[in-house]
Amino acid sequence: IENGFYINDALSSINQQPTYSGPGWSSMITGVWMDKHGVYDNSFNGSNYSEYPPFTSLLETNEEEFHMASFIMWSPIEFNIFNESMGYNELHPEYNESIAISASDYLQNTPEIDLLFLAFDHVDHAGHTYGFGPQITNYTNVISEIDDYIGFVLNALENRPNYQNEDWLIIITSDHGGNLSGHGGQTLEERLIPIILSGNSVNQLNVPDQLYIVDIVPTLIQFLGQNIDCNWELEGNPFGLNSENIVEQIECPTCPSIIQPSINYSEYKIELSWQENNVEEYQYLI
Repeated sequence: IENGFYINDALSSINQQPTYSGPGWSSMITGVWMDKHGVYDNSFNGSNYSEYPPFTSLLETNEEEFHMASFIMWSPIEFNIFNESMGYNELHPEYNESIAISASDYLQNTPEIDLLFLAFDHVDHAGHTYGFGPQITNYTNVISEIDDYIGFVLNALENRPNYQNEDWLIIITSDHGGNLSGHGGQTLEERLIPIILSGNSVNQLNVPDQLYIVDIVPTLIQFLGQNIDCNWELEGNPFGLNSENIVEQIECPTCPSIIQPSINYSEYKIELSWQENNVEEYQYLI
């Protein structure tokens, strides 16, 4: 955070997207919401990754080779969403330090790596066991444990032989929130997620008032120096990067999206707000 910024109110769900792991990870990795990626629960029935693939596949369309690796505890992330599209993958289902140790070893001993995806499941497991909440010591203790693991991995990153000549962006976030009952519903505690962005290319001035889980994919694609194809129909936007050091993106036309309803009880109104982006050379039909 000292070399970046922390947001505690990003949204992992809009328009009633269930706050389960399947939809949440799918939105984080594809950059679109459930009406496009088709995942409504953890069964992955109806998934539409062929039309809205993970960012690993999007990066390949630019005909540039990226060396990407993943270290994952929950296997559907690898076998359902990424569909084994990572160049290297390890599964670590044990709730211990093994995933952090293996990721650290890989970082220190692999010269050619452009992206590392690391998915801890410890905190979600603790939330289901004890309840999600800052007042629950057994839950917050596990968050502290993962903080130690992240520190271990970052130490390995900084000890890479060529680290001084490399430019890394660190993104820390979650696929959903939770409350004392768990997650899956639409309470604010279940929908809110944190985002930490850190690195020498980070600029907090380029952060909108509201961030969404679908903003992760366009941000990492832009950081890797690639153009975002409008045909991908990504529903997020890059954020938090220094505009002097990144590829300027083509402005894509979009219909009004991310419609957020709110109830005005005093005036008996339902108010709708949305994002829209009109590009001059495109024709819009109403």
